[in-house]
Amino acid sequence: MVHSPGGDLIATAAHCVYGGGFRTNLAFAPGYRDGAAPYGVWVPTRIDVDPRWAEDQDPDHDLAFVHLRRPGYPEQRLEDITGAETIGFGTELPAPTRLVGYPNDSEAPVDCRTTAVAAGPTQLRLDCADVPNGTSGGPVLTDGRTLVGVIGGRDGGGDEETSYSIRFGDDARALYERSAKA
Repeated sequence: MVHSPGGDLIATAAHCVYGGGFRTNLAFAPGYRDGAAPYGVWVPTRIDVDPRWAEDQDPDHDLAFVHLRRPGYPEQRLEDITGAETIGFGTELPAPTRLVGYPNDSEAPVDCRTTAVAAGPTQLRLDCADVPNGTSGGPVLTDGRTLVGVIGGRDGGGDEETSYSIRFGDDARALYERSAKA
């Protein structure tokens, strides 16, 4: 969940929602754990990805913003129920970070605290053992509640030892601003 005027926006990796076309049958269950969805299940109403991701899956643009609604509750805003992180662009590195994600075979999230370092000019490297496949799209947070990345980008988000994220810079800011206005 990322703060936006509409209170309905999440950030994720573009490869989680777009692969040669927009994926269908998507749902978001904030706070999900062991089969329980304490804040309900939310579905996309709009998905924004960078055209460079849509055209050729450029790992430097593996970011999407998704607007959500809760079926049957038209007046609810996700941000009012769960709160939201602010979004940070151009974060100085190295920076202490926290990764959160749901592995493919787990009913509970994994959590790792590490230091984000540059992996070239457009990527963050996050050394976290035991953050396996399935965590793509999970938040990379610093300063407590500031979103500075999402697991994805280089090598599809990484492997069992190292995760990656695009580095939120001017392109990410432009995508966020376009999506937040929608």
